[in-house]
Amino acid sequence: MEQFSKRMMDSESTNILTHPGTKEFKQLLKDAQKLITAYLDRQVKSGVQEPGHGSDHMEMTLYFFNRIANGLKLSEEKKDVGSLAAMLHDIWRENIEFSHTKKSAELANKILDESPLFNDTFHLSDEIKEIVTTMVSLHSIQSNRTVNVSIPEEWSTTLLALQVADLISQAGVIGYLRRYSY
Repeated sequence: MEQFSKRMMDSESTNILTHPGTKEFKQLLKDAQKLITAYLDRQVKSGVQEPGHGSDHMEMTLYFFNRIANGLKLSEEKKDVGSLAAMLHDIWRENIEFSHTKKSAELANKILDESPLFNDTFHLSDEIKEIVTTMVSLHSIQSNRTVNVSIPEEWSTTLLALQVADLISQAGVIGYLRRYSY
């Protein structure tokens, strides 16, 4: 987390709540994607993050999430929040023996609570942070049976889009790399 925070943009605090579905939130997503990509690449390069769960997997999952969300005609707000969850869904993959969803959710929560990007440059509501963190903890259909959290009904289709996007990404080239990295 410390490395992640150091890479955040230096900017004056706006203290304005950034709402999903706005051009400001779209800028937040662009900035977040650059920072999360750099973080994941550093983690993979250092051997901390599994090779199959680096920035390539994040970007593929994000791409498929947006394709599915558009097909489902999700609102811009739901697509924005789901996109942020897609970027953070596998932020922690240090130990393949341990269920990663809980640790990913904890790290995502820490990033959303502590990084200047989400608190100074852009300000996210606690509700949005909680929805993103919950989606991260529930993103894996396989791990869902062991996670003791739930998501509000109005977000269930967005979560399903994220889960399917993650599965599609796993089945592609990234899935092939994962298969041979174990």
